[in-house]
Amino acid sequence: MDRTQLSWALTALAAGVGLVALVLVLRGPSPAEVPPAQPFEIPDLPSYVKNDAPARPLPVKPQTAPEGALIEQASGLEIWDIAPGEGLPPVEGQVVAIDYAGWTENGVLVDTSFRGTDPLRFAVGSGRALKGLDEGVRQMRPGGRRQLVIPAELAFGAKGIPGKVPPSASLIYEITLVDVLRVPDSPTPVPAELWQQRPKGLRVADLVTGAGTAVKPGRSALLDFTMWANGERIDSTLDDPRPVLYEAGAKQLFEGWELGMAGMKAGGHRVIVVPPELGFGAEGRGEPGEPKVIPSDATLTLEVLLRRVD
Repeated sequence: MDRTQLSWALTALAAGVGLVALVLVLRGPSPAEVPPAQPFEIPDLPSYVKNDAPARPLPVKPQTAPEGALIEQASGLEIWDIAPGEGLPPVEGQVVAIDYAGWTENGVLVDTSFRGTDPLRFAVGSGRALKGLDEGVRQMRPGGRRQLVIPAELAFGAKGIPGKVPPSASLIYEITLVDVLRVPDSPTPVPAELWQQRPKGLRVADLVTGAGTAVKPGRSALLDFTMWANGERIDSTLDDPRPVLYEAGAKQLFEGWELGMAGMKAGGHRVIVVPPELGFGAEGRGEPGEPKVIPSDATLTLEVLLRRVD
């Protein structure tokens, strides 16, 4: 499915039967349209998860690697696996979330994700992070922790960053692989007892009940989602370094999605089943003369991960 077909910002539609205007959230430019950024710029993008947590303590200095622990790679990058982690490592194109701190070799902090409350999120191989970080996260497993000694050519090069990174500086980074985001092929199976019937035929099920702030009109929320129409996956943010940011009650989402989000709390994982009447009805959705992205009378299934509510 062409990503550009799915980066919708649908204008309000007036229906003769008085249906609420339906608007899919603006996804913004595709990653290819965004110029490559260094890690100092990436925190300006929407990030991974907050869940009302306070800012985390900033690491003071890198650990001293035991003798022989650092293994040099062909690129010149050196790696020490402090903790191994579990599960599957990321593959090219998958989005990862990492916590990191980076220092010069004499111990001056130059870059960190710990200044905020959110890990850094980028797609492996996308050029959105330092070459040394991109290489260093490969073969890591979720929960794993590594120290990287990154040569200048895999960091900020001969020029460095004026006022931040000296010219031709090697850097020491310590990173934790918080998560590897994987796009599901089908919705997560839901035990029958978890389903809740909502008005107008809407159904929701909380696979994880969040512990953070609840979605309410006027609050902004950061979320990931995957959407299926009649069982066919049509879109997901889990292969994109930018989650969706929307304001509850502002009609940025279509009616069934907005209603299905009501009361969800930060940190939650919810499945929402939207009948055609609360989705796109008999018209479906698609460009004129093109096959419809959302078929006529489609039942939509949304799997939503609510990262943050402000």
